[in-house]
Amino acid sequence: VTVERDEYGIIANSITSLDEDYLISDRVFEFTTVDDSLGAYNRRMYAINTQLDDKILYPISRVYKHIVPKPIRTGISNFSSNFSEIPTTVNSLLQLKFGKALNSAGRFLINSTIGLAGTIDVAKSFGLKKDPETFGDTLGYYGVYSGSYLVLPILGPTVRDTGGMFVDSAMTMPVKAFVYDKALYDTNILDQELTGPIEATINGINTRSLLSIKYGDLNSPFEYDLVKALYFNYRKLQIIK
Repeated sequence: VTVERDEYGIIANSITSLDEDYLISDRVFEFTTVDDSLGAYNRRMYAINTQLDDKILYPISRVYKHIVPKPIRTGISNFSSNFSEIPTTVNSLLQLKFGKALNSAGRFLINSTIGLAGTIDVAKSFGLKKDPETFGDTLGYYGVYSGSYLVLPILGPTVRDTGGMFVDSAMTMPVKAFVYDKALYDTNILDQELTGPIEATINGINTRSLLSIKYGDLNSPFEYDLVKALYFNYRKLQIIK
């Protein structure tokens, strides 16, 4: 899909994830203005992530994909992402986006109840579309400089979101702790000390199984630079919308 500059209206309201096939015109898309002062480290980490994904993560996720049915994998993803409605609500309020705050609060309430603890996105059928906001978005909304582009081990690219992830996680912790305490610990289904590693492993493999894109799919010797530009512009659009 190719679209011209529209003050980010159509683009920003349409792009919900980085894996969608959007080609943004050069009057919007920025290739050369991305701060990559950590470029030497980033390129090495990108190469390491490429090997990790190619040799370990992608093969494991394909086996997992063939064993676990799509509805279950989608349910796991929905359950995990349902908690993200909490920081979305808070960050929307911080950005004075009260409509988005009501939308995300409604989604959390409906999906946590009718949607069987968030495993089914029932709210979508009520017209409440998932529209995430992060603390990184809040920082960008108030003009905080994004800082250098950064490639994290396994997780991949980020800009100002690294610290924001910890803030968003802290917002979800009380609710998540309550749910896990009632559903897992009190019933002795899972030991509390094992929750973190097991949750991270399952979510990581499950998320990877739902993505078809791979390192190298761009088939370009400039893949690092293209991914950097794609991510930077995607985050810019997410902040503006």
